[in-house]
Amino acid sequence: ALLKSLEEPPPGMLFILVSHKPQQLLPTILSRCLSFALPAPDHQSAALWLSGQGVKNPLAALAAAGFAPLQALQVEEHFEERAKLLRAVQRCGDDAAAVERVGIHWATEQCMALLDGGVRGIHLYTLNKCAATQAIFQNLGIKTSAQLR
Repeated sequence: ALLKSLEEPPPGMLFILVSHKPQQLLPTILSRCLSFALPAPDHQSAALWLSGQGVKNPLAALAAAGFAPLQALQVEEHFEERAKLLRAVQRCGDDAAAVERVGIHWATEQCMALLDGGVRGIHLYTLNKCAATQAIFQNLGIKTSAQLR
């Protein structure tokens, strides 16, 4: 139905197809379309636009978002949380056990937020540190694997 609509659109109909991977579009679709490449804006223009959107540190947001301006709008929301985590880790100094406690606390908070948001599953990658996983489970009130189902 899409090919037929592209081939013979109703009067006054304009289709705009957007793809960040045009090489993956089927040739039958590409053959029915005019192609226009819209490159990403240069960093200065993107930073200026982000400033206009209220982003406090547009260059840092752009860098964190892979220089994708629309994603940079979302990235800035998480800067303060990242900064808090970094400060907490820095306060630990060379105390590896303190860094682990910070990590367990942070992971527990994230898991709680996800569970409260209704996610159905969480995968924990603790690099074979089963004590960290157990601590997170304990903090979440999970005592047996049956509670995970």
